Formats: sequence, C-alpha cells, structure tokens
Amino acid sequence: MGLWRWIGARSRRAQDADLEREIQGHLDLEMAENIERGAQAKQARAQARRQFGNRLRVQEDVRELSAWRWLDRASQDIRYGLRTFGRSPAFTITAVLTLALGIGANVAIFTLVDALLIKRLPVVDPDRLVVIRSPDAGDFEYREYRTLSEGSTRAASIIGASNIVRVGASSRGEINDAYATIVTPNYFEVLGVAPEAGRTLMARDPLEAIAVVSHHYWSTMLGARKTAVGETLSLDGVAFTIVGVAPASFSGDAPGQTPDVWTSFALQAPSRVDAPGYSWLNLMARLKPGVAPAEAAAEFGALLTAARPADASGKSVARRVEVQPGAKGWSMARQRFAAPLTVLTILVGLLFVITCTNLAGLLLARATTRTPEIALRMAIGGTTGRILRQMLTESLLLALPGGALGVLFGMWATRILISLVALAADRLSVPVVPTVRTIVFAAAASIVATLLFGLAPALRAIGPAARSLGFEDRRVVGRSRRWGLRDALVVVQVALTFLLVGGGVMFVRTLRNLQSQEIGYQRTDYLLLGAIRPNRGFRPASPSFVTDLLDAIRAVPGVAAASFSLNGPVSSSGSGVNGLQVDGYASTNPQDLRARADWVTPQFFTATGLPIVAGREFSGSDTRDSQRVAVVNSTWARHYFAGQSAVGRHFTFNRADYEIVGVARDAKYTDLREPPPRIVYFALLQGGGAPASLQVRTTAPDPASIAPSIRTAVRQLEPRVQVDLLPFADQFNRKLSRESLLADLSGFFGVLTLLLVSVAIYGTLAFSVARRSREIAVRLALGARRVSVLWTVARDVALVLTIGVTIGIALAAGASKLVASLLFGLQPGDVSTLATSAALLVLTALAAASIPALRAARLDPAAVLRE
Repeated sequence: MGLWRWIGARSRRAQDADLEREIQGHLDLEMAENIERGAQAKQARAQARRQFGNRLRVQEDVRELSAWRWLDRASQDIRYGLRTFGRSPAFTITAVLTLALGIGANVAIFTLVDALLIKRLPVVDPDRLVVIRSPDAGDFEYREYRTLSEGSTRAASIIGASNIVRVGASSRGEINDAYATIVTPNYFEVLGVAPEAGRTLMARDPLEAIAVVSHHYWSTMLGARKTAVGETLSLDGVAFTIVGVAPASFSGDAPGQTPDVWTSFALQAPSRVDAPGYSWLNLMARLKPGVAPAEAAAEFGALLTAARPADASGKSVARRVEVQPGAKGWSMARQRFAAPLTVLTILVGLLFVITCTNLAGLLLARATTRTPEIALRMAIGGTTGRILRQMLTESLLLALPGGALGVLFGMWATRILISLVALAADRLSVPVVPTVRTIVFAAAASIVATLLFGLAPALRAIGPAARSLGFEDRRVVGRSRRWGLRDALVVVQVALTFLLVGGGVMFVRTLRNLQSQEIGYQRTDYLLLGAIRPNRGFRPASPSFVTDLLDAIRAVPGVAAASFSLNGPVSSSGSGVNGLQVDGYASTNPQDLRARADWVTPQFFTATGLPIVAGREFSGSDTRDSQRVAVVNSTWARHYFAGQSAVGRHFTFNRADYEIVGVARDAKYTDLREPPPRIVYFALLQGGGAPASLQVRTTAPDPASIAPSIRTAVRQLEPRVQVDLLPFADQFNRKLSRESLLADLSGFFGVLTLLLVSVAIYGTLAFSVARRSREIAVRLALGARRVSVLWTVARDVALVLTIGVTIGIALAAGASKLVASLLFGLQPGDVSTLATSAALLVLTALAAASIPALRAARLDPAAVLRE
C-alpha cells in the first residue's frame, strides 16, 4: 500500500508540475501581448491574471478532465473507507462474517444445483440429445435398444448405459471398490467425447471385455501411468483390457454419478444381456436436424409396440415412451432431489435477503451517527453523488471480503451437503473446487449485496446531513420516535424469518411423522438388512446354493432367522406383476390386475417381523416340484376377495396357477409416504431369479455386532459373494434422507435467521436507547416508574413483531401450499406449525430486546444528565 501511495503521489506531482508550466506559459504569452499594446510590465502581468481567471479553479477543472481522475478518486474512497472500518473492527468483522455466511450458504446450494440441474453435458452439440424414458419401467431391455437403433428414422444414433454399480476392482494386485457403468459400443462416439489417452469403445462385439477408465480413477488408482492403457483391470473377477482414458472434463451422462469405469457388456451377466423382460439400459438419442422430440417419441413408441409379443387376443401391448431434453443428461439424483433443492434454493435466497437486510440495518444505524461528518463534507463542497459513491465504496469493501470468505465457506458446506444427499443417492460425485461459474456467482452475489445493504443507508444518511449539521439529535426531550427505515427493515427480517422458521418446523415435523408412523414390521431393532453382491460371471456350483448359504448364515451365533428376497423391506427398488387372473374376480381395468411383488425364501416373514395373520408362510417343501404357492398381504386379500378368506384360493400369473397359503400383515413397501399397496409374495425356491437382499433377525438388540460374523460365514462358503449389511434403522433412515436433508438444512437456516433477527432487534433497540438516553433520564428524574420506561422502550419491538409476524403468517400459509407434496401428516397452513413458529420467533425477539430494555430502565438520571 505504501509503495502504491508513493507511486501515485509521484505521478500526481509530475502531472501538477506539467499543468503549472502550461498555465504559466499561457500567462507569459498574455503578458507579452499586453506589453505590446503599451502596458507596463506590472500592469501587463495583472491584466493577464485577470483575463486568465482563478488559477486554482482552472487547475481543478483540468484535473477533472483527466482520464485517470476516477482512479484517483476511487483510491481516495478506498483508503478513507479502510481507515473508517479500521476504527471499528468489531463492526467490520461482524459485517464481513455475517455476509460470508449468507453468501456461503448460497454458494453451497448453487454448486449442487449447478451440477445436478443446470450444467450441460460437456459433449458435442448437446442440444440435439434427448433422453428416452418409459413411464412404466423407466429403462429398457437390450432388444428394445436394438429395435430402436435399427428401425428409427428420426434419430441419427441411439446409445445405452446401465445404472452405476459398485464392483470389486483389482489392478497389479491392488484391490479396491470402483463404480462402473455398462455402455453400448457407440457410447463415446455418439456423444463426441475424445479420449485423453488410447481409444474409446468401438462398434465391435459388445461382449468383448474392454473398458475405458475415468481421468480421476486413472490418476488416483492407476498412478497416471501412460502404460495403463493396455493393462488388465479385474472387475468382479472378470478381466477387462483398458483401452482408453476419458478426458477430465467428462463425467458421464448422469450428472452427480461419475463412473470410475465404462465397460462393454462383458460386465453384465450373459444370461441377462438379452433376457426378455429384463430392463437395464437407460437410453439417449441424438436426433436428426429438424426432428421434434414429440415426433421421435411417437416413432419410438410405435417401433417398440410393434416388436412386442402379442397377447392372448393377438394384439401387441402398447409400449409408452417419453422423450425429454438431454442436454443436461439424465440423473436419478436429479429426479429425486430436484424438488428439495428447489426449496432449499428459495430458502437460502431468503437467507441472503435477510442477511443483506440485517447489514442494511447495521449500516443505517452507523450512518446516522455519521450525520455531522457528512453534513460537514457537504458544507465544504462535497456533492451528493460524491458522498453516495464514498458510502457505496465502503459497502463494496465489506462485500468483497465477504464474498471471498463466502466461497471458502461454501466449498466446505458443499462437502457436507453432498454427504447428506449421497445417503439416498448411493453415490454423489460433485466437484467442490471453485469453478468459474462459482466465482462469477459469488461476485454477482457480492455486487447485489452491495446494492441491497449499501444503497438505502447511504441515501438515508445524506438526507438529514443536507438539512443540518446533525445537532438536532442532541435535543434533550423530543417527540415519540417516528416509524423509520430501520423499523421497516426489521419488519422485513421478522416476516422472512418467520417464513424460514415455519418451513423448518414443517419439514422437521414431516420427518418426525414419517419416522413415527406404523410401517408394519415388528421389533426392527433386532433386524439386519443386507445386499447380496456376487462377482460378475459367478455361477453357483449347485442348485442348492441358496439354501446352503442360508444354512451357513443361520448357523452364526446370535442369528434367530435369516432369509433371502429379490427386493426386501423398504428397499429402493421394487417389482410388480401384471395380468393377474384371480378366481371369482373380474375387472376390465388393467390397474386392478396389477400388484407389487417380491420373491422370498422361507423364514422371510419371521426374519422381517411381518406377522402372518392367516395361513402359513413358505417352507422348505415349497420347491419347483411342488404346487406353486403365494402369500398375499391384507390389502391384496381385501381387494380381490372382499373380506372373504383368501387362504386356499387360487390365481393365475404368467400362465401358472398359484395357491394362496397365507395372508401377511400390511407393511410399507418402497415408498414410506404411500399406504401399503397390494403385495403378493412368491416362493423364491420355486423360481424367481437370484436373491439380491438378505434379512437377518438377531437374538440381541445390537444387530450390527453380528454383521462381521455373517460376512465371514458367507466368505468361507463362497469368496465370490459379498454381503453389505446395515441395521434396519440405518436402512430406514436412508429412505428418509431426502426428508432429513430438508429438515436438517431448513432447521439450520431457521436457527440462523433467528440469530440474525435477534441481532437486528438488539441493534435497533440499543441504538434507540442510546439516542433517547437523555429523554429517558429526564423521565426517570421526573418520577417515571422503571416499568413504564421499560414498556416505553419495548413497545416499539412489540409493534415491529406484531406487523412482521402477521405478514410472515400470510407468507407461510401461501408458501406451504407450494411445498404440499413434500409434507407428510400436515396440511398447508397447519395452525400448530404457525403457532410454534410464532412462539419461537417471539421468544427469541423478546430475549434480544430484554438486554437494551433493561439497560434503559436501569439508567442513572444524574449521571446521564451530567454528560
């Protein structure tokens, strides 16, 4: 700073010297002309000075014409502002940290929203990409992909990719977990993604065991070796040849879920690649120029419908297809968290406004104390624009470090936010390093903050200063304080704070309602839930592998019962069956012939704590050679048999006859918000695919302590099968991670805004008490009771609270209707929620107001009046 000041001073002295020589030259020339006209030297010099005018004024006018004058003035404003803030470090630190908190929260949300909802794929011409989705199943079979690829005239090309899956990876003996996505051979070519090293997958045999690794995986797990291309990478026991490295800018077609490896179909079980009814590919298409998405959707639906097998009447069942813009890719995390992130964006936007309003109130109080200074500057020639620019410069000096600290805080908060979102998204990969977009966003927020909290105090301070030198504030006793801008700012903060606190209370109550509801399973504190992850390509040595594995698990000390299922309780995936034909039931509505379904082993109902209310559960005798049997839930039985006994009745599914041997109690399935659906349970040992979920009931209420022993038992029987186990409570909380995210963050923002509004109320009241101290002292000296003084000071806060809470209730009642789909067990405008929010806000405000109010009531009149 000293060096720049010295350089600036030297430059100004040089410019002033040049200007002085030029002015002197003009004077000398004018003096010479006067002498030629016959004037004496002394008289000629005086005439020249009179004709030239005020020398200092000319110098100032010339300086104003300098192109660098604005820089000189800006330098002056900055130096003056820094000196001003240096004299009040507590105010400066408080203002900067408060602003950093508001900007940081917005940066954190913006980072996640940008990655999941805004950012476009870094591919060639992303606007021509579309996502192909099915309203019925979401994804597609491989044969459907081939049907579209070979028959479409609207799409230039179509690609497919599986959901991201966790696999065991090993290279050069190092074993670790990796995340892989199976893609079609034309995947990289259609997207226009060139490899950083090697090549991408090519349109060869899709079962060739080749893979492309991500730049992150290559640099972290493969040591960024140039020789990694061509090496072998084992994924779940299948040897893949690494043929290329993806560029660092490409993270896949599903934002938020970055694969470590893109593989050919060799990672998929061969029996499932082209299995009828097995949907596992997410499809995207690059449309031909001029083709509308609606035209493509109609063609895709017609092609898939024509390729489907005919039903009993000889007609093909229509395949519904939707085409959505694909410039941003597709993402399960986006679909799940779009609504919560939108709500959180609004909440942090309100937090930012509250922060700026809070700072505006602080600066307004500070500007009022500077009225004599501003009046004096205006009296000696300072213009309104000049003083306004000075005060906006000071606001900018607060906003810039606040924005810089906000970026750092936002990066830290983003990591926490991602960890919360990842609980339900299995894996969420979002860069947390500051990007250009993040920096631009923070800079824009800082500039907006400067205008929001700097302009009003500056204009408010200039008005009184222009009318006087500020001595009117020294009067002993005045009229009752008029409603002012500070009060209006506090009302705005109270109203917006009520909105945020009300949102926090609503989402916290929603979470509590979901957690406390009856879900149907008993003694869940004794229950372990797990996922079965066999290596790709693993084939059981014998048909009895499932029962052998169950026997090994049941033999573990502390295990009371164990079972396998295809989905399991409160899982993130579910299965369904269509075309049920139930004895004695007739309906023409296809929805009546659909039901949720699961395939389970014996002891499933015992292990999960799901009681059988009639009949029996599956036993070891329910095998492929015996009568096919099923267990239904109570809702299923009521729907089809209208209160009659379901045990012993029959239904037909997939041309097979099933006997109902039991009725289970209703329980929540995949969605904890929905009432229990119709569910039919089939015997897994009679056929139904490989088990994917494990349920274990323990004899002790600490099931996690038995998990290592279960893993050991499974590993000893079959090392190629891995088991991931979690207590039921953890799995249940994962299902509620979206609600937990909203409850945690909205609750945090609510507490934060309560703190900010308490600071605003305290600051406003403390400033009012300081200005009215002499008035209060006179009242006390004349015999006023201290209780009366206390009410005189506090009634302003009561009025502000009443108006702010009233406005806040109206805002909250309207806003709750917009988030009704995110609530559970609450109605929009819930009275108890509004009452709780109002109580929290009022108690916080009264606590903040009590300190300056009590200070006013305890004033010593003699001491104050002597000042």
